[in-house]
Amino acid sequence: MHQLFIPAPEAGCGNSVEPVQNTLLRALALIVITLLFCSGGRLALAQAIYGSISGTVTDASGAAVPNATVTVTDIAKGTTKTVQSNSGGFYTVDQLIPDTYSVEATATNFTPAKANSVTVAADTTQTVNLQVNVGGANQTVTVTSEAPALKTDRADVGQVLGERQLQNLPNLNRNFTSFALLTPGVQRSSFNIAPTENPQGTTALNANGSNYGTLGYVLDGTDNREPVDGIIVINPTLDSISEMKVDTQNFPAEFGGSVGGVVTAQTRSGGNAFHGDAFFYRRSDALAARNPFTNFQRDPVTGRFLPSALYSQFGGSVGGPIRKNRAFFFLDYQGTRQKVGTSLQQNVPTATVRNTCLNAASATCDLSQYGSGVISNALVTPQGRALLSAFPQPNAGAAGAITNNYIASGSGNNDGDLADTRLDYQVTSTVHAFGRYDYANFRLFGAPALGAAGGQGFGIGNTTGTDQVQNQSVSVGFDWAIHANLLTDFRFGFLDYHVVENKFDVGTAPATAAGLPNLNTGALDTSGSPTFNVVDNSISPFGTQGCNCPLQESEQVFQLVNNWTKIVGNHSFKFGADIRYALNLRNASDSNRSGQLSFNNTTGAGSGIGAVLTGQIAQFQRFDVYNNNAANRQKRGGFYAQDTWRVTPKLTLDYGVRWDII
Repeated sequence: MHQLFIPAPEAGCGNSVEPVQNTLLRALALIVITLLFCSGGRLALAQAIYGSISGTVTDASGAAVPNATVTVTDIAKGTTKTVQSNSGGFYTVDQLIPDTYSVEATATNFTPAKANSVTVAADTTQTVNLQVNVGGANQTVTVTSEAPALKTDRADVGQVLGERQLQNLPNLNRNFTSFALLTPGVQRSSFNIAPTENPQGTTALNANGSNYGTLGYVLDGTDNREPVDGIIVINPTLDSISEMKVDTQNFPAEFGGSVGGVVTAQTRSGGNAFHGDAFFYRRSDALAARNPFTNFQRDPVTGRFLPSALYSQFGGSVGGPIRKNRAFFFLDYQGTRQKVGTSLQQNVPTATVRNTCLNAASATCDLSQYGSGVISNALVTPQGRALLSAFPQPNAGAAGAITNNYIASGSGNNDGDLADTRLDYQVTSTVHAFGRYDYANFRLFGAPALGAAGGQGFGIGNTTGTDQVQNQSVSVGFDWAIHANLLTDFRFGFLDYHVVENKFDVGTAPATAAGLPNLNTGALDTSGSPTFNVVDNSISPFGTQGCNCPLQESEQVFQLVNNWTKIVGNHSFKFGADIRYALNLRNASDSNRSGQLSFNNTTGAGSGIGAVLTGQIAQFQRFDVYNNNAANRQKRGGFYAQDTWRVTPKLTLDYGVRWDII
């Protein structure tokens, strides 16, 4: 197998909108002209959502049988496609929805030959060679088709997992993206998106050492990767997927927008028979082991050694005919209810500090346990006392211990609902249409371990605050055999990724209440607790932790895809366009909008906690968003042409060119 791939030069970043628009128009015009010029040959479809069957029809002597009629039948749906073999006996049947098919060849004065149970995957070609013998039509020769030891029909390097593997292979949380790790060269990325922006638990991946974010995700032939964080928008339920394919190298020019690989998936469609399932999975803390450092004593409130933890996943699916052999439906739902039980060791001010420094009537404040000695209580500021009083009492460790002297247990939640629906309609013998809609909604909450003082949280990934993530995806398309020599397919795609994340105490003004001016300014985005970092670790950082919030993220991508393929002899010429328009808004809080104050022992206080109590701030910063509606608009265009030339039954040459304008 040999492949030649020639990338086109990128458009310069400084190009104005008008030249890019002109370029798009010229490219579209070129496609139309090419179609008019090439309409004399037989066309087939690009393979992003379809698969194909090809092979050679021969007689018993091995001679090619031209003009043989090859009929491919979808076993589940009863739909058929028919083609003729060419002068060399070669045939190909494209635009096949991933499914199981039977293939039959008939020719005058020959017995029919038939292959049963031929499995077709998207973006793959299944080779089925048929041998007909001299005889009457009342006999049929059954051919057993096996996958060749060496793939000779295409040069891409990848792996396909079918519905059976997706349903039956072990997968702890039934996470679709985890299966990509079964592909050689694919591994977990060292970079991960925060769980509050990725509550569906998408596994961060890279392929063959590429950087994070260079892996593309495609669902039913349309984009499934949001353009800012580079994560999958819809992590589809396993019930809704008929197959997935991971391409890590030499993928065709049809795929763009990714250099590390492409993960494509196809959703299931119904058939002539009704099928369905229901499931329920549950696991809890009942059989979990105790951590000897954090679970050695019962919680004084709940009386439990382990915080309550529960993971439940439930749902079901149903699919079947709306009209036999013509229209089909598929529906599924999956719910998750997760209670995240967490035990944390934290550092809080010792009882000595609380007893001497919180009492304004006391003459001295004893900070000797932290290396600051005993200071006059007159040096302790009211703000310092307010911050100190927010901490809980120590409840662990030896008397006077300044580290790991507080243990907290609690539970956060991550609740999700996912639903998918797909409709397929064989409009006529030459027109097939489909539509698919996916919806996912997650709600998260995590309380802080130190209560009003903040600290690490009990939410997923030790996060705090409230969070809602709502994702949607739409794919609508059709393929049309305009006449025997001209076919096309068209797809419209839409995705929506939406995140709203807030602090646990949003809407309050704790800094103002503590006497710290100009931190809570009255605007909603500066409400809640500031962050206080004690650099020498005499006490844990407190305030708002584990939360990039407030965070508002809203991204939509509109996509139009049109593909054509022209077959001339043993050549398969493909070309097409992929045009996208993205509306991106991301207002983050990379540091706290209420302020981030750092205290250490370089200010003369002798310790971080001494600096807190005496008000000696070493560093201050805050994150400011001038306009919460600031957004960007992005136009993307992709154009490609490629040829797959079947030189011999054992040698195929692929070559192509692609131009992406971003």
